[in-house]
Amino acid sequence: PDDQAAIINSLDQGKAVMDEIDSQAATIEAAQAAQVSHDRTNVQRLSDISRDISVVTLVLTLALAVSVYYLYLKAIQAERQLDRAKDEFVSLASHQLRTPATGIKSILSTLVAGDFGSLNERQAYFLRRALESNERELSIIEELLNVAKADAGRLILNPSSFEVGKLINLIADEQRGSIEEKRQELAIRLPRRPLRMHGDEEKLYMAIGNLLDNARKYTPELGKITITVSKHYNDIHIEVADTGIGIDTDEIAHIFDRFQRAQHAMQGNTEGVGLGLYLARRVGELHGGLLEVSSKLGKGTKFVMILPQGDYDNASASPGARS
Repeated sequence: PDDQAAIINSLDQGKAVMDEIDSQAATIEAAQAAQVSHDRTNVQRLSDISRDISVVTLVLTLALAVSVYYLYLKAIQAERQLDRAKDEFVSLASHQLRTPATGIKSILSTLVAGDFGSLNERQAYFLRRALESNERELSIIEELLNVAKADAGRLILNPSSFEVGKLINLIADEQRGSIEEKRQELAIRLPRRPLRMHGDEEKLYMAIGNLLDNARKYTPELGKITITVSKHYNDIHIEVADTGIGIDTDEIAHIFDRFQRAQHAMQGNTEGVGLGLYLARRVGELHGGLLEVSSKLGKGTKFVMILPQGDYDNASASPGARS
């Protein structure tokens, strides 16, 4: 009986211990469940905050993007209005300047010709200098007018059939005096057979003349200028190369911009306003061609105008287009 009582007592004590363990386990489980619920609530709250922040950020980003785009459009519109105003001013000013300048040229030419009496050597010298200055002024005015027309899309081609070699010789003859004054050598290389093309002879005269004048201005005394005309498939290449001061690599990309001149060229006090190359390229593009340049500082520069030959046997055809 004593042993049975001891066993029963031990069982009761074990059951009490197990009940205590079960109670503690339930308490721990309840605490863990409460902690998990609390953590889940915190995570949900942070998720909601993050979502709200994302929505606000997206709205602010969109609002900022719209504002930037609006300001960009306004800036573009203002820039276009400014460009139109500048073009209109240049065109109007050029027209107003050309009339009196042309009148001055007429008077000076009459005086130099001696129509109002003979001139002594000193008078003739200064009148010739005045006439040369007037010619440069008219040339600049004409360039400004052509730039205004080009920018406004009003530089229209009047194509016809002509012989390229004759055009080159006319341009060379016009500038030969200025080239000889600098004791420069001018070489002209033309194909053995006459080469005809279809294009606007007058505007090409201006464009190629600008290239030759550019070579003369930036080539020192005793330098050499070479004009080469050749045919490559259906294209005509007109190359104007010089042994002048050259162009820095960093500036080559900008030499065709309006009123743009190389920095070292400006330091040399060379005349010009930076429109000749711009017009030459525009005339080439209007013909469906292009104007390429290669240069090395201190070694010289080469411009190549590439033009489609066009249907020179059909005067009504327009110059070919280059894609």
